[in-house]
Amino acid sequence: MYNQTLRLELRMDVDINTLAFYDQMVSFKKFSDFTDPKYFEDIPDSWCIIITDIKGSTKAIESGRYQDVNMIGAASVSVVQEVLDE
Repeated sequence: MYNQTLRLELRMDVDINTLAFYDQMVSFKKFSDFTDPKYFEDIPDSWCIIITDIKGSTKAIESGRYQDVNMIGAASVSVVQEVLDE
């Protein structure tokens, strides 16, 4: 129920290309299929994917500094949004 509600709320803010992308996506059952190219899809032209890595985040979380890790992660999202808006 939660996932269905969340999905309906998200659909209000996305374009038709995004809806088609998710509706046509084929899911996999086994985690080992995660790297199987038959499940890969091109993303819509209006999308960009940005990947960040917080150096030492695992050790920081293990030592109780999860809030610092979360803040750095949120800051990286903010920086990307600012750059893309320029």
